[in-house]
Amino acid sequence: KGENQTNLDVFVARFDEEEPSTEPSDFLLSSSDITIVNGKFTMSDENRETVQVLNFDGINLNATNFLINGSDVSTRINTLSFNDSRGLKMKNLSSNFKYTRENMLFDNLDIKTESSTLKGALEFKYNREDLQYFTEKVLVDATFTEADIALSEINTFYDEFGPNQRAKFKVKLSGTLNDLKANDLELTTSSRSKIYGDINFKNLFNSDENNFEMVGDFDNLSSSYNDLTALLPNVLGQSIPTAFDKLGYFTLKGATNIKPTTIDADVDIFTDLGTIVSNLHMTNIDNIDNALYKGNVILREFDLGTFLNDPKVGTVSLDMAVDG
Repeated sequence: KGENQTNLDVFVARFDEEEPSTEPSDFLLSSSDITIVNGKFTMSDENRETVQVLNFDGINLNATNFLINGSDVSTRINTLSFNDSRGLKMKNLSSNFKYTRENMLFDNLDIKTESSTLKGALEFKYNREDLQYFTEKVLVDATFTEADIALSEINTFYDEFGPNQRAKFKVKLSGTLNDLKANDLELTTSSRSKIYGDINFKNLFNSDENNFEMVGDFDNLSSSYNDLTALLPNVLGQSIPTAFDKLGYFTLKGATNIKPTTIDADVDIFTDLGTIVSNLHMTNIDNIDNALYKGNVILREFDLGTFLNDPKVGTVSLDMAVDG
């Protein structure tokens, strides 16, 4: 308590000189093969309100080419399985792993849980004194080339997604967890939703209220109201007007900026009822069905009667300014 370094930081620092030289470190420890059977690992931080950070049991590990060279640690993780106290069961993790004072690298990463698979590479970059501010200061650089994820397992750590949802995707991630860029995202779900584009999530893991932001540039966002609200985190799904339910299956292209009380949307939406071209600034979206709209909307061959539940109104094409 009161410390800003973990026991691992202290341990690794023992192998560093107080004034690092340009010569290679004299300390070297290696092992050709390491096996752990039914192990246990806990990580606690008494500076946090919730002291327990990690609690794994049933750890089974086989690693080869283990090396401590000065303050650098590297190994090939061939097999790693464990049970997380929150309910996740890791069936196997394999990777070329490296830890230094500046980064932690999981190359050739292959993860299998009870319901999900993930392949790619993941790197954390940091100053060690910043690890206590993980979500704000530790940089993430990841490329996931193949992923098939049960979102119920993500809910174990971030309980924001709807039940019984699966997503397949590939993506490049960069930034910190509270300013995370997802570039070249290609995501499809078990409920026919599709999201292709670039997204920047801000303050996903911030404890402060009403400071979330999502900036999206979508090449193709195809879904329905029910599917999209179930797929997106609650903080986003609650921002979608219920009127979208009348559009049926739709495809959206363009740029959006979503905050807790506002949305900016410069998008084209192709729906079962017709085409909508909008450049809108929306406010009061925390009360979404009473939100205020300002901007321009173009309807092309749009079945306004079905949308308004008014049989006296037919299909229209119009260009209108909106304020209210």
